[in-house]
Amino acid sequence: MKTIHKISTPLEGLQYLAGRYDVAVPADAKIQKDGLFSTLTAGGKTIALLPWRSERKFVELKNLTIDGTLKDISVLRSCHIDYDGTDMKKLLCRELDLAEWIFDAKLEYIFTMKNGKAANTVARLRNGIVCTLETAATLAPEAQTLDKHEIIASKGVALDKVVDTQIQQNSVYLYTDQPEPDAFTDTDFELYGLNAEDVALVRCALEALKDPAAAEKMNAQAARLEQLAELALRSAETGRKLIVED
Repeated sequence: MKTIHKISTPLEGLQYLAGRYDVAVPADAKIQKDGLFSTLTAGGKTIALLPWRSERKFVELKNLTIDGTLKDISVLRSCHIDYDGTDMKKLLCRELDLAEWIFDAKLEYIFTMKNGKAANTVARLRNGIVCTLETAATLAPEAQTLDKHEIIASKGVALDKVVDTQIQQNSVYLYTDQPEPDAFTDTDFELYGLNAEDVALVRCALEALKDPAAAEKMNAQAARLEQLAELALRSAETGRKLIVED
């Protein structure tokens, strides 16, 4: 019987995958999840990672905008609620990057309204698509984060969640004599043991090691996203719509 290799940490996952795909991992390799962006340090360089681009649900949403399933897209609606204490700039960076990456277009303007730990952002891409982004940092540490994205078009609607659901469903539920069932979801058959967030982090880090050009693009985009997040918060302070200038 074949033994299943269980992964414990993102760095262990990166080393395991790199070995399977013949990618060199420098001895100083380190993955850190603190700060505005998770980072990979390798070969004396630090790379800002954009792991959400490696999540299957977002890859499939992007594919739907390319393969003709969705036509004449008008709106992206997103909601992301994270743990209390999470930096609002971190939440905005993720949602703003998803908007640009999914539709392969840059932002034209941003308008944000903020109330304490919650914010609503309206942004328009240069291809005319309007994005409404709800972000908040209000959840208890034990809670499951809330994350939902919906694309509306003249032909078709696409969501990354089952309709009328708020939290991510699991693949298997074990019902016993306890009040709540145990739940299990294996996100990636090669990275057994990691949750969805860490799987995406490892996949993104592997791509950065494989392709130095992709790593440079991620660093450049991370710097740009930080500026966009600051622009969104400045909009909230001034109550004005602000134009994005390259």
